[in-house]
Amino acid sequence: MKKIGIIGAGKLGLALAKLALDAGYDVGISSSRPAQAIELTVEVLAPGAKAYTTTELIEQFSTIILALPLSRFLALPDSILTQFKEKTVLDAMNFWWEIDGKDQEAHYRNSSVTVQNKLPEAFVVKAFNHMGYHDLAAEATTKEHKKAIAYATDHPHIVPEIEELIKQLGFDPYALATLEQGVMLEPGSPLFGANESKAVLDVMIRQMEHKTVD
Repeated sequence: MKKIGIIGAGKLGLALAKLALDAGYDVGISSSRPAQAIELTVEVLAPGAKAYTTTELIEQFSTIILALPLSRFLALPDSILTQFKEKTVLDAMNFWWEIDGKDQEAHYRNSSVTVQNKLPEAFVVKAFNHMGYHDLAAEATTKEHKKAIAYATDHPHIVPEIEELIKQLGFDPYALATLEQGVMLEPGSPLFGANESKAVLDVMIRQMEHKTVD
């Protein structure tokens, strides 16, 4: 069975868990709390998923989605961060000054590059961060006309896996050229909050690239 681990038992993490469960994935969820503390939440809001500690989840899953506050991820001890070696890590996090601290905004610009720097031996992908959790839940479909999820990575060998995951969860994948370009998907960008088809998303991205050149 296909497997995916999600670190973060909030609204985004649970929304992605339900989509993965519907697509036939074996899903694990962890949070900053002990596994027992989130078991009821997981059972009620993502029935079929299993609660883990973060250490257990990293050990059990080779593909992991980060869906926790950015500042909490960056506060993880090195003993946990080193366990991400050779894991495929999807960064669905965004910087929110209300949670992460307004004085840290400039430091965390382009959060996925920051994540890759913290996890130098992991394969980091920026994905599932530009669409709200409520839209993810509402727009996923197996029908022909899908909404697009943009992603960015510097690791070409994992692209087939990422595109298949995005498709399985009910969306069209749209590739950006590099992880650095993932900044276009973050808060403050016209693409943040984008809930569009692949064709419309392509037009928006080309317009942004044209303005950058100008």
